[in-house]
Amino acid sequence: MRIFGYTFKSKDLFRKAVTHASLCEESIAPQERLEFLGDAIIDAVVSCYLYQKMPHVDEGGLTELRASVVSTRGLANAARAHQLEEFVEAAGRLMRAGYAQRDRTLANTLEAIVGAIHLEGGYDVATKAVFIALGLEELSFDSAPKNTKGRLQELLQSHFKLLPEYQGGHVAGPNHAPIFEAKLYFQGRYLASAQGRTQKSAEQAAALVVLERIEKLSSKELVAWCESLSED
Repeated sequence: MRIFGYTFKSKDLFRKAVTHASLCEESIAPQERLEFLGDAIIDAVVSCYLYQKMPHVDEGGLTELRASVVSTRGLANAARAHQLEEFVEAAGRLMRAGYAQRDRTLANTLEAIVGAIHLEGGYDVATKAVFIALGLEELSFDSAPKNTKGRLQELLQSHFKLLPEYQGGHVAGPNHAPIFEAKLYFQGRYLASAQGRTQKSAEQAAALVVLERIEKLSSKELVAWCESLSED
């Protein structure tokens, strides 16, 4: 089987990568372990690429740009571009489920395939596969990343008509290269924290942590999460 520019030698390894845990009879699903590996490799490859391509973007900005590529939606769109749906072996209900669930299944499968390529071909081969799978060199990156604070604010306001709060300040580093930390609270509840070279970038990064967490939720899970924030 050939995918992302790589031809698998082991049909069994490829089958494990595309077989969802819902169809797995083993106590530990091989796809989930391959997904764990592929996720780490994709993050590393995209991080290195952005670091070299965007020399004038700070840590917080690089984090946001990477998130736009490796988000569940971003990976799912890449999977669809390579017709990965034809290979996914999953319980029928998963591929007939809501768009968010199908996105998650496709993204997980893409990550698992990258993990399998790494096991069989090595890191350099897996790196080439990531470039092909995500079309990295064809992507257009905005050097001024999206305002994650604004996106999170819109989401929370749409459900609660309230705004998140940020606390923090200079926590480490010399005066010429300080490191700031931001802690994000909503209705008095701690949600996330992050660091950056400026207070603004730290707050943007903290908002991104929460947004990435929300994006992974199904519609039902998102409702439950919102209800948990509403509890006294």
